[in-house]
Amino acid sequence: MESLAKLAKSSGSSGSTGSKQPLSVGFNQDKSLITVGGSRGFRIYRCNPFKKCFQAAHGSIKIVEMLFSTSLVALVGAGKQPAFSPRRIRLYNTTTNEFFCELDFATTVLNVKMNSKRLVAVLENKIHIFDLKKSLHILHTLRTPSNPKGVIALSSNVKNGFMALPGHESKGEILVYDVINLQVQSSINACNNPIQKLSMNNEGTLLAAASTQGTVIRVFSIPGGTKLYTFRRGSYPVTIHSIAFSFNSTHIAVSSSSRTIHIFGLSSESKKRPKLKSKASASSSSSSSSAAAAVVSSASSSAASASSAIASYLPNLLSDIVEPGRHFAFVNLKDSSDHTVVGFGQNNKKKKKKKKKK
Repeated sequence: MESLAKLAKSSGSSGSTGSKQPLSVGFNQDKSLITVGGSRGFRIYRCNPFKKCFQAAHGSIKIVEMLFSTSLVALVGAGKQPAFSPRRIRLYNTTTNEFFCELDFATTVLNVKMNSKRLVAVLENKIHIFDLKKSLHILHTLRTPSNPKGVIALSSNVKNGFMALPGHESKGEILVYDVINLQVQSSINACNNPIQKLSMNNEGTLLAAASTQGTVIRVFSIPGGTKLYTFRRGSYPVTIHSIAFSFNSTHIAVSSSSRTIHIFGLSSESKKRPKLKSKASASSSSSSSSAAAAVVSSASSSAASASSAIASYLPNLLSDIVEPGRHFAFVNLKDSSDHTVVGFGQNNKKKKKKKKKK
């Protein structure tokens, strides 16, 4: 919660690169750094302790993508006075303060993602995959359905080097692609409406998805695509700004155009919802009250098991009604900017070892 509060304050402040509203705000892969693109360049902030650690003025920048905490940054220009064409990715070294590589494309670059082996450039109808280890040699070009928002998620763990992207422009289909071995892994029928936001955990084993309705967040295992969790964010359609997994994949946070942050727990209880286990059914039936409690609990458990079984055969819309999951924490950002990005920081505090008494 502390790191979320710090980010909310920073994204809503006027300390962006030369303008009251930044063109982009994001995190690096391990959420230790914040990147801000503005009309006069870009800045990098350290999260803990929160402070500015780099600044460069190169004209208007709309995309700033870092590679963990290294000196490598991928930049894309935009705005009234772009630093360079929005159809070009320029790689920048923050140590030498120099550009060292350029990648040109036929159409506008909508998104850029990196891990230690791959750079992925997202265009509206194509995704280009480059090898970061071999002078940015292009490995594959993937033709995609129309993706005007550049929606994509890329695993930062190269051992599970999966990429998720919308598989259909009018349906909630998700394509899972292996960017290391360059092959399709699975296709997930996630929901009825088109996908508007995707996010992966650090290990590349979980995928969170939100449709254009923005009312329900679904979490799937990847690459198989089994639905593990369904969470209801709200009742009214919203634009989902960001979804973030905690470092140990026990929580997810969701920010939206309603200027709220919802935090959900990825526990075994929420995964098995709505199945209920009764303590009363295992207790002694020596008294009539405990026996009655056991009967009521058994009936509830049977009904819950039945609803869970029925949900597996129902469409996504009805399944989400049968299997509701609510947030356990909620943040209202009254004074925040129109776009809020969330992330969980790592707990770097080491536990003190207790000395054994002799």
